[in-house]
Amino acid sequence: MKKYIIFRAFPFLIVLVITSLLISSCKKDEEEKIEEKPPVPVVGEQMPNGDMELWTDPGLGFEDPDDWQTPNVSTTILQIYTTTKSTDAVKGLYSAKLETKSVGGFNTPGVITLGKFIVDYVNFTAYLTGGIPFTEKPTSLSGSFKNLPAAGDSTLIIVYFTKYNTAESKTDTIGLGVKYNTETIASWTDFSIPINYFNTEVPDTMNLHVVSSNMLNPQEGSTMYIDNLVFGYPEGTSK
Repeated sequence: MKKYIIFRAFPFLIVLVITSLLISSCKKDEEEKIEEKPPVPVVGEQMPNGDMELWTDPGLGFEDPDDWQTPNVSTTILQIYTTTKSTDAVKGLYSAKLETKSVGGFNTPGVITLGKFIVDYVNFTAYLTGGIPFTEKPTSLSGSFKNLPAAGDSTLIIVYFTKYNTAESKTDTIGLGVKYNTETIASWTDFSIPINYFNTEVPDTMNLHVVSSNMLNPQEGSTMYIDNLVFGYPEGTSK
């Protein structure tokens, strides 16, 4: 089985389907309330631009956070952008603002991902695949957010770690952390998501997605601000 998150677009509506392995792996965790904890010190291997301070215009009239991909390149033809730079930041100068907007008549969530955002315009399908090289096993993903979902909507933060299985010629998911957010949180709030590992393997790749809506039924106006993303490690771990 493939171990990545799949998007389905009609043509701008993107529907999230988490593959069966990821769903079964996190089913127990979804039922458990995640305890909120303050961010941990920055140690160990980290994601690039987790503080959302670096943004670049690719020459298409919008800015994306460096090292992250968004749907903006697919919606720029209508000059609508669901992921934007915000000066409302908990730390530093900027944060990422993700907002679900109507694009071509379809509600399209704001998304940031460390993987590749690939759109198949023939089959109206979009995929979030890949990730970045990563060879450590953090125990948590922490950060700060403001959560403003529309009625009946929810936001999502998901991080997962994979390793290519050469014997079976497939990619295995070896670690996963998920947080669904349904409540309105108008002020900056710290969060911590525990990362659960399924075996003792060391990953070779990590991917992280932040999404402003329930992808099966996104509601226009759902908004999420995200900042200061950092991995936590056991005491004694150093850079």
